[in-house]
Formats: sequence, C-alpha cells, structure tokens
Amino acid sequence: MYCDKCGKSVYMSNSARTLQYIVEYGRLPEQNEFTTFTKSGDRHLLPVDDCQGSPSRYQYLEGMSRDPRGGVYNDDLERKYREAYKILKDLT
Repeated sequence: MYCDKCGKSVYMSNSARTLQYIVEYGRLPEQNEFTTFTKSGDRHLLPVDDCQGSPSRYQYLEGMSRDPRGGVYNDDLERKYREAYKILKDLT
C-alpha cells in the first residue's frame, strides 16, 4: 500500500488503516477481510521522512503529542488505540 498523503510505501507495522481496523474490530484482519478493507489507500500512522502521518490517531499513543490541528481529544479512545497499537507492533 501507498500513503495517500506522501505517496511512499506504508509498512503494515506503521499503517493507520490497519490500526483503525484493530480499534474497530479488536483483532488483526484476516487475509480476505484485509484485501477488502485496504482497497483504497493507506496512510502512515507515525511520521516518517516528510510525511506527518496520522496525528488524529497517533495522538492517543503513549508519548505522542496531541493533534496539532486541534479537535476534541476523546479519553475513551485512548485505551482502545493503545491496545490496538500493541497488536500492531507485534507485526514487526
């Protein structure tokens, strides 16, 4: 997959789309589900090179700053995103 912001490759371990899937379904997608889920582009989760990543998602991860664009920070999502990120990191 390629990042819809910068056009560079997105590794699954830094995939905003995969993280979002885990947040929503509580598990990694199976192959058929993942193919359907990723038909459109992906996005870097964490910043890389000249890509800012997905601040609206990474703001919930431990040690990361809040989304600089503002918006509401939902405390209830923090636990979900952190748990999902642990699963995502296990892919590496």
